[in-house]
Amino acid sequence: MMVGLSLLALNLQGLVEYLLTYLLFFWEKQSMRILLQKNLIAHKQRNRLTAFIFSLAIAFVIFAVTGLHMQVTMYRELNKWADATIVLVLKDRRNGRGDFGFHLDPSVI
Repeated sequence: MMVGLSLLALNLQGLVEYLLTYLLFFWEKQSMRILLQKNLIAHKQRNRLTAFIFSLAIAFVIFAVTGLHMQVTMYRELNKWADATIVLVLKDRRNGRGDFGFHLDPSVI
């Protein structure tokens, strides 16, 4: 999945570079924008490899952080479950007052 999204970003790289050139350098002269676009075209292969490696690195970091977050969440939940016990609330009918008593479930112990 990470490689697939990186390849998608790789295919859209030229369009994104073109749009960013116009969005970020709208105040520059037309000749400067043309120079920037020619520079991007001249170094296209190197830019493509750099962008692919960068997108894979970012994807791996996101994947690692997500996995770590899931592990920490599961560890917290397991600690909550380990400290818990099953308690039954029973009405005590022997003394006639109808008091509620708390008892551990003997089938669990």
